[in-house]
Amino acid sequence: MEMLEQKVKDALKKQFKDEDIQFHHEPGERIHGIIISDKFEGLDFEARHELIWNLLRAHLSPEERQQVLSFIDYTPAEIKAYTEAFSE
Repeated sequence: MEMLEQKVKDALKKQFKDEDIQFHHEPGERIHGIIISDKFEGLDFEARHELIWNLLRAHLSPEERQQVLSFIDYTPAEIKAYTEAFSE
């Protein structure tokens, strides 16, 4: 699983070089995570989703992509507001 996680990270870093990418694992060795990037600023849900999955499609095999559940995307401002709302 570590090899697949590294491959996913390498694919995502092609677009999100300095951004915060967090990985989580589900039972059965499936990967999901969170990406926090200002590159999502001004993009709707669909555009953000396409940005992420275009990278994964370009760098992972269909079998490897089946092991990736999803990535939740936030801008830095969105994650700050989310964290503040739930930390009180």
